[in-house]
Amino acid sequence: MINKVDRVILELQMDAEDIYNQFVKVIDNVNVIISTYQTEDMGDISVKAEEGSVAFGSGKDQWAFSTTKFARFYASKFIMDSTKSIKL
Repeated sequence: MINKVDRVILELQMDAEDIYNQFVKVIDNVNVIISTYQTEDMGDISVKAEEGSVAFGSGKDQWAFSTTKFARFYASKFIMDSTKSIKL
């Protein structure tokens, strides 16, 4: 889980592109660590936000969401297919 999303938005006041780039960097770093210790019998265990295996949240404020959860919420609000809204 990528924690302290609230801090990035409220305290650091980063713009959307900087936040996105920071999250991509964090996910890439985690995947490098995973690949370092991964063995063949584990299969692919890398984390991918577009598959819902990454959560974004705030431990302080006790909320979190994955991209799949957000896509389902967005799709229900605007009456559309959630698989279309999750594509990056």
